[in-house]
Amino acid sequence: MVLREERLRAARAKLVELGVAEYAKNMYHGRAGSGEEWKVDPSYDNTKNGNFNINKQSGLYVGDQRLATFYANYEESSNPDLTAEVHKIVSYDDNAIILDLTFEYATLTDEQRQEFRQAMKVLGNFGISQANPIKYEYKDAVEPVKQKIEQCKIKNHFSLLNVNDIKGITNDLKNGDILKQVFGNQINKLEKFVLDSVGALNTKITFERVPSLLKKVFYAYQDGETEYQFEDPITNEKTNIPINHDYISAWCAENGIIGTRYETTQSRIGIPFQACHIFDLKKIMTEKQYGIMLSNMFQNYGEITNTLANLFGGNREIEKLFAIGNSEEILAFIKQDHRCKELFEKSAHVWQGWNVGQHTQAVLNFFDDYYQIDVDERLRPFIKLCLLTHDIGKGNLDKNLYRDFIDCKTIETQLNLQSAPAVFDALRLAPEYRKLINFVIADSQSFTSNIVLANGDRKALYTQLKDACQIAYVNAFGKNPTNEEVNALRHICVILQECDSGAYTRYATIRESGKSVDGGDDNFTNSFVFNRRGEPRLRCFMELENKQSIQNLSDVEMIK
Repeated sequence: MVLREERLRAARAKLVELGVAEYAKNMYHGRAGSGEEWKVDPSYDNTKNGNFNINKQSGLYVGDQRLATFYANYEESSNPDLTAEVHKIVSYDDNAIILDLTFEYATLTDEQRQEFRQAMKVLGNFGISQANPIKYEYKDAVEPVKQKIEQCKIKNHFSLLNVNDIKGITNDLKNGDILKQVFGNQINKLEKFVLDSVGALNTKITFERVPSLLKKVFYAYQDGETEYQFEDPITNEKTNIPINHDYISAWCAENGIIGTRYETTQSRIGIPFQACHIFDLKKIMTEKQYGIMLSNMFQNYGEITNTLANLFGGNREIEKLFAIGNSEEILAFIKQDHRCKELFEKSAHVWQGWNVGQHTQAVLNFFDDYYQIDVDERLRPFIKLCLLTHDIGKGNLDKNLYRDFIDCKTIETQLNLQSAPAVFDALRLAPEYRKLINFVIADSQSFTSNIVLANGDRKALYTQLKDACQIAYVNAFGKNPTNEEVNALRHICVILQECDSGAYTRYATIRESGKSVDGGDDNFTNSFVFNRRGEPRLRCFMELENKQSIQNLSDVEMIK
C-alpha cells in the first residue's frame, strides 16, 4: 500500500535535496514591540496595504536570526517607545516547505532535471477542478468541460491552450444542453468556468515544464486569472495562455507549501538580502506558542493516547493508513470488503446528492484540513475510525417511514450500530474498541446533537456527556479512567460532531477521480467561528470551553 502522503513526503524531500525548497525551520521574525506577548495571528489583515499574496491572505516576512535582529534593531531606532524583539517562528507541520525562488533550473544536471520534473508531477497529482473548488451547483459541468479540453489538446497536438481555445470550447458548449441545465443560459458564467478550468490545466502543465513560471506567478501576478506569455521549450513558440491563481493556491495548500524565499533590497535597510514570505499563517507560530500547543495537546488527551494507540493489533500498515492516509485512500481500502462497499455506495439521503461514502469523505476531509495537526498521530486512527463509521448505516434509512427529525435520527443511530460491524470485522477490531467506537458514534451524539440544536441546557448536557464518557470507558476497558482521559474522550465526541456538521458548510469538499465539489449550506456555515489559529469550530462548543473566537466563518473567504 503506497500512500499519497508518503509520495508527497518523498517528492518534497527531493525538492529540498535539489535546492528547490527548504523545510520550514530556523525562521525568525524581527519587530519593534511594546513588551506584550506577541503571537502569529492568522486573522491579521495586511491586504489594505496592497500586500496580497498567492493565498489572498496576509503574510509574515521572516529571515535568518541575523537579519531578523538587524531589522528589529532598525525598527527600534525609529520608534523609541518600542523595544526590539526577535521571535523564532516554527511550523507544527514537520513536512511543510518553502519554495526557494532564487533557485536556478539551469544549474541542474540532466538527471537532476528529470528528478525535478518527476517530483513536480507528484505535487501536481490532483484534479484541475480542485482549483476553486468547483461549486456543487456546477458539478454537472465538470466532465463535459474536461472532455472538451481533452479534445482541444489533441487537436493542438497536446500543446497548452490559449484564449482562442477558451472561446472555441465555450462556443461548443453553449450549443448543447449544459449551458441551460447548469448555468441557466448565463454565457458569462460558462465562459468563466471554462477559463478557470483551462487556466488550472495550463498552470499544472507549466509548473512541470518551466520552473521559471514559479517566479512569475508568485511575484508578478497577484489576483485572479491572467495571461502569461509562455515559450514552449520544445517548439520555442510563444503564446499567451491563461493561468489560474486559485489553482496555485490549492496546489500550495495540498502540498504543504507555506511560503517562498526570494532576494530583495529593502529600501529602509538599504542592503540586499534573502528573506521568506510565509503566506499560510495557519501553519506557523512562535516557538512559545508551539510549546503551549504541545502542553495543551497533552492536557486534552493525556493517557488515552496510549490506551487507544494499539487499535489494529500491531498491523503497522493499517495504522499508517489511518494515521496519515487521506480520505480517498481510507475509503478505497475499506471498500475492498464487499459488505463495506455496498454500505458506502448507498445514498446518504443528504441534500447534496452524495452517497454515504462521499459524505464520509467530506467528514474525513474536514478532520484532515482543520483538526489532524492538533491530534497525536497515534490517536488519529481511532478518531478516523469513528468518523468512518458515524453514518455507515445511513443508506438503509427510508425517511418516508419516520415522523420527524428526532425519530429519524434515532433510527439512523440504530442502523449505524447494526452496520458498523462490517467495518470492525474487516479490520479485525478487538471488542473493547468496538464498544468505545459504538459509544462515540451513537450515545455521545444524543448529547452533542442536542447541544448544537440547543435542545436543553447546553452546560448541563456538556456535563452529562462527561459522565457518560466515564461510564463508556469503564464498560469498554473494565477500569476507571483519569479525569484527563474522560475529558479527552468527550473532546473526541465533540470532534465527531464538528466534523460531521462541518461536512455541510461551504468549506467542505469531496475529492474523487479528479473532482472537487463543495457542499455548503449557510445555516451550518454560520454556526461556525474561527479559533485563534484560524481553524473553524462550532460556536456552541467554543463558548462551552471558554475559548476565544475571531469572527464568523461565513465572513471570511478561506482558500484551502
